[in-house]
Amino acid sequence: MVTRVSSRTPRPGRRLRTLLASGAAALALTAGAVVPGNPLGPAPSEARADDGRTTLTVAVAQSVDSLSPFLAQRLLSTSIHRLMYDYLTNYDAKDNKAIPGLATAWEPSADKLTWTYTIRPDSKWSDGQQATAEDAAWTFNKMMTDEGAATSNGSFVGNFEKVTAPSKDKLVIRLKEPQATMAALDVPIVPRHVWEKVGDFSKFNNDKDFPVVGNGPFILTDYKVDSFVKLKANKDFWRGSPKFDELVFRYYKDQDAAVAALRKGEVSFVAGSPSLTPAQSASLENAPDIKVNDAPGRRFFALAVNPGARTKDGRKFGDGHPALLDQKVRHALFMAVDRRTIIDKVFQGHAVEGEGYIPPRFSDYFWKPSAGQKLAYDPAKAAALLDEAGYRRNGAGKRVGKDGKPLNFRILCHATDPNDKAIGKYLQEW
Repeated sequence: MVTRVSSRTPRPGRRLRTLLASGAAALALTAGAVVPGNPLGPAPSEARADDGRTTLTVAVAQSVDSLSPFLAQRLLSTSIHRLMYDYLTNYDAKDNKAIPGLATAWEPSADKLTWTYTIRPDSKWSDGQQATAEDAAWTFNKMMTDEGAATSNGSFVGNFEKVTAPSKDKLVIRLKEPQATMAALDVPIVPRHVWEKVGDFSKFNNDKDFPVVGNGPFILTDYKVDSFVKLKANKDFWRGSPKFDELVFRYYKDQDAAVAALRKGEVSFVAGSPSLTPAQSASLENAPDIKVNDAPGRRFFALAVNPGARTKDGRKFGDGHPALLDQKVRHALFMAVDRRTIIDKVFQGHAVEGEGYIPPRFSDYFWKPSAGQKLAYDPAKAAALLDEAGYRRNGAGKRVGKDGKPLNFRILCHATDPNDKAIGKYLQEW
């Protein structure tokens, strides 16, 4: 069971699972700036070189984990890959529905087990070669047969039975069972003629030789660990060249440092990963030539539960708490968290309470529980559920199990995210 407090800003965040979610704060930009995820949108306020080239410099407080699309997990890294490589489909900014990417059309068979994609003829790799269905088929087959290549997105191909490219413009994917994500395969398609030369995919980070061959709106030209990532506009991108010539992601240790860089004019955009705190946002409200974007967001904060895990052959591993396997315990924890207080105290009202994995801004997909389904904040009911689960209070007022051991949980927060740490303190009290 999960609830969410959805961010009121586009908060690039992490993928977390179950129980509680909350989010908020603001994204600081220079006047007229746009979100980097829309490189073809209106031109932001940018630096202009003597030769007329324009550069957008974005401050980020998250480092790159890998520039290989087969290994990357962090949001910054995967966002960069969206700029470097095309995907079969993309998302409509208005309603999040699938729109053409590398594929111009896609069609399932009557039994939903075979999907045929038509690959556009006007996409080419930055070294001049055409991007074809053979590149897509090779990408998926590599993930299906190489465990190292499946690190980032292996879950998308686990149900694939066979992937072929009967022609340069036709990609055919045969499934074992129907799969809902076939129009939303978040997998960067890579050039076969480049990547088939890679040896160990589990160790190759794609960060030594530049420029990196791609077919997205930007081309990766340089990178320094925990310092910067540089990309240049791809003049041959099928949607047209981006509105600025160079895009630079510059790393700062935290958002305080990023905000200071914005004030100095070192950067023109502060990305929200982590989100700015309300205090950081407020400090910029009246700053000259700086605009703070406070709007309904696409992401959320979440608290995951760890009940322990098992390997494929059934062996237990990790140090999760077995009490979290009990639904009554999970519901009790859910009902013991006052999400309204988190919104008011941590985010100072810059958040809304969610009800599931999908934020309220996606009205076509957002699920709102009925009165009978909703698990509202109710400490008394939470206590009753723990009693029913066998975790009663002892003489010292501590909840203990049948074995007499106290019911204690650890809370792991991101040390670099002040919002996360503030939420953790409230959870500890509850």
